Amino acid sequence: MGYIQIFIFGIVAFWCFGAVACQTCSPVDDTQKKDSSAEFLCPGKWGYYEHADCTKYIMCSWGAAHTMPCPKSLVWDQVALTCNYRRALPSNHRCKHGPPQEDPEPTGMCSQPFHLHDNRCYFINTPSIQLGWEKARQLCSYFQADLVAIETRTEHEYLKTRIREMQENQVFSGSCCGDYWTSSSMKGRNWWTSGKLVNGEWVWTATGATINSEYWGFADGEPNQVPVGEAASCVGLYVPDYDFHDVMCNVTSYCEYHGYICEKGMTYL
Repeated sequence: MGYIQIFIFGIVAFWCFGAVACQTCSPVDDTQKKDSSAEFLCPGKWGYYEHADCTKYIMCSWGAAHTMPCPKSLVWDQVALTCNYRRALPSNHRCKHGPPQEDPEPTGMCSQPFHLHDNRCYFINTPSIQLGWEKARQLCSYFQADLVAIETRTEHEYLKTRIREMQENQVFSGSCCGDYWTSSSMKGRNWWTSGKLVNGEWVWTATGATINSEYWGFADGEPNQVPVGEAASCVGLYVPDYDFHDVMCNVTSYCEYHGYICEKGMTYL
């Protein structure tokens, strides 16, 4: 027998012996390494789906499945289609109970140009143009916010203070219909809120709550334009007291300058 035949015979014998011997070996448990997305068939081009591991989720992109991790301490919430805290999940959710450690308290923040106050974010825009109520609300929506709903005296006083601070640090001036004004006269100074007369009732359109349900911040003698109709009845913080005043919602037909106050919740890290 030549050397080549002996070499081939040895390889075959080694393979056969190993195959027989490994029949009694314990199989390797690789279930922890298995990726649920490997066998997942996307029902469409795009979508988000549960992963076997609660701390992950499957993202379908152009029909291909990809495993994505949730941020630390979060698990996948298939109802909300986002990573969430366990305490926010329904009681019957399979990922409700995880490791014994407690979820950390979320850290909230306000993105620029918003300022944080009492767990809410506010942006106060300076009056400089003839701006109607609907347009002001649209501008707030660009920030994923709405016009402010002032539902407590504390909130109202905070906004008054912020507006006064802004006016002390900046000189405002403008002209309208040939009438020039400065910050000393404060002509036409108003900041829109989400307050509005709807079906004969004053409500915060941002929340749906009636204005007098918690806090009534109208100035003495206000509101005073109710007979004009709902189109004339939006709520602004008006100089010099910055209390609630009912104002014509469409102010582009006459000369007044208006700003607006946007409000939204914090962004959680």
